[in-house]
Amino acid sequence: MDNLGEIVAALAYVAFMLARRWMKKREAPSEPAPAPQARPQPRPAPAPVIAQPRVALAPLPEPWRDLDRNAAVLAAVPDLWSIGSAVHQAGRRFYRSTPGLEPELRARMGLSRAAPLPDSAEGLVARQLALPMGPWLETLFADAWATLALGPAYVVGLRHALVPRDPEHGLTVSADETRSEYTAIPPAHLRVLLACDRLAQSGHRAEASRQLALWFGAVGAAEHFSIPTRDGDSVYVPVDLLRAYGARVQEVIVEEPLASLHGAGLGQLPGLRFGHADQGAAEQAAAALAAGTPARVSGRTALAAALLAADEAPSMARVRAALVATLSPAAPRKRPARRAAPAAAGTRAPGLAGLDVSPAALREAMIARAVLWR
Repeated sequence: MDNLGEIVAALAYVAFMLARRWMKKREAPSEPAPAPQARPQPRPAPAPVIAQPRVALAPLPEPWRDLDRNAAVLAAVPDLWSIGSAVHQAGRRFYRSTPGLEPELRARMGLSRAAPLPDSAEGLVARQLALPMGPWLETLFADAWATLALGPAYVVGLRHALVPRDPEHGLTVSADETRSEYTAIPPAHLRVLLACDRLAQSGHRAEASRQLALWFGAVGAAEHFSIPTRDGDSVYVPVDLLRAYGARVQEVIVEEPLASLHGAGLGQLPGLRFGHADQGAAEQAAAALAAGTPARVSGRTALAAALLAADEAPSMARVRAALVATLSPAAPRKRPARRAAPAAAGTRAPGLAGLDVSPAALREAMIARAVLWR
């Protein structure tokens, strides 16, 4: 009986423990059933690569090449100082013939073709003085272009061509006939200042300072521009203010990338910038032209040299004559005729190691050369 009681007690204990575990499982929160795993989807096949057609960019006009090819035409001007004006006009042709250049510049800087004059001197604010940069844009572009193309020589020509008899004339902003809008030509003083600024930015700082000092010596160091107003009066504005606006316009033209120039700035176009090596060659050629001697240089370098020589030489006629001789096509030099006894057909000339110099062999050689070098 004692063993039976122990067995019953053990079974009761086991039943108690099982019941207790069951109660704990019932009270505990049930864990969410694992979500069925999605069947892996096959990867889509890669899209076929379709070759995109290459967009053909319109070739840039290269009027600066004309400075070499048409230097003789550009030099056929009334006086040597007009060479700078001829190069300036080449810059205008580039501005007008490059597709999309003018609209891009105007859109980037918010400049319009026409700009009204101030109504009066009352209430004039500084940003109104940026308006004339719109009508002046083509001239500012051509001046920057010519300064890059000829270097210091262009500023020399510009300085001589624009020096006014009355210094006040170079400081007056011009208005149209109705005295309601700005004209397309900036005042002479501003053009020379901006050309010197652009020359310094191009690396010719010493020459820019020299040309600026020569200009101030001729017209004086002015402090104000005179701008006409619609009410018949005039307003005087600081020179440095218009100079800063103009310098910013030329900075965008020369330095910033332009889509119409295939992502380059004007100063990055190959073959345009007149560097220090070009200036050194122009100075040497200028010394030759001043002495009346033709120079063996390219057409563009000859144009620059003529302006530099005219700035220093006492005789303009001598410089012009040397320039014309430099740009004239060289006369063919005749070699002295060598008379020798003609070799008979099919013979070999002595001393040529058996080389056949008969007329038939020479004709064959000339035909072969023409075919191979075609």
